[in-house]
Amino acid sequence: IEREGEGAAMLATSFEIGEDDMGCLRMQAGSYLSVESITDRNTNISRTGVKLDCNDACQFCGFDFPTLGLGECQTFRRTSRVMLSQAPLDLPEVVITQEP
Repeated sequence: IEREGEGAAMLATSFEIGEDDMGCLRMQAGSYLSVESITDRNTNISRTGVKLDCNDACQFCGFDFPTLGLGECQTFRRTSRVMLSQAPLDLPEVVITQEP
């Protein structure tokens, strides 16, 4: 919410993080990420743990979101919000067959 006179601004950043449970993967920027699906045994509700900007073992990370719910906007570090969403991804055949 922006109130008149506060000079508020919104900055949005998005990451394409791939599929759940693929382990510690290298991002194009050079750091690593991890996406882990977590299901509560009592409620059967799935959450996603996301780690971004990590070392190569995904142990030390700049961002660690232990329980993100799909489509739920959550407060992060008091002044920011984060939301996990899903979208279909169609890669052209030329991208799939190219060597990194």
